[in-house]
Amino acid sequence: MQALEILAGFGAAAGTVAMTRDQARQAFGAGTLGLLVDSSSGLPGLRRSASPQLALRAAPLPIPHPAGRLPAGGAAAMILAREPARQAAAWRYIKFAAGPIGQSLLVPGTGYMTSNRIALSDPALLGRYYDQNPLERVAADQADRLTTWFSFPGENSLRISDAIRGQLEAVATVRRSPAAAMAAMVAEVRQLLRDS
Repeated sequence: MQALEILAGFGAAAGTVAMTRDQARQAFGAGTLGLLVDSSSGLPGLRRSASPQLALRAAPLPIPHPAGRLPAGGAAAMILAREPARQAAAWRYIKFAAGPIGQSLLVPGTGYMTSNRIALSDPALLGRYYDQNPLERVAADQADRLTTWFSFPGENSLRISDAIRGQLEAVATVRRSPAAAMAAMVAEVRQLLRDS
């Protein structure tokens, strides 16, 4: 409820408009949206599209409790090959991609945060990159606060996430009060869990 009230405060103060992620990124880059909460993967695009007069800044996501955590989403590697030689080759690639060198190549090109602590701390790898790119360092500095991504059980998992997102949007755009959104969210999620 506290999070919904904070979200409502943003909507009341700024008069937010419902936008897709791409619309929000474009509006932020144009300087018509003052705050964007987004994945670090959006930084390279924002740098390219942002108005030259816009000074980009980044800040860690606030966590009100010392034991609080942030869910980390990201990529997964899967090997679907059946032949042992192809499986071995795929496994070698996955180990490289997840390793310090592979992660050091991935991060500058994508903006994603590294999942490899060696790459993160070694000055010859990403250490120097993060020193030269402080916006990207903000995400990397939160590595110790990360936890697994939660997924609702059952076949309605995505529908549940969409229902929650819809209620959050209604609060942020001042179309629904936090209390009404919470009640609707609980009812929708319970029904979707029962239907799974």
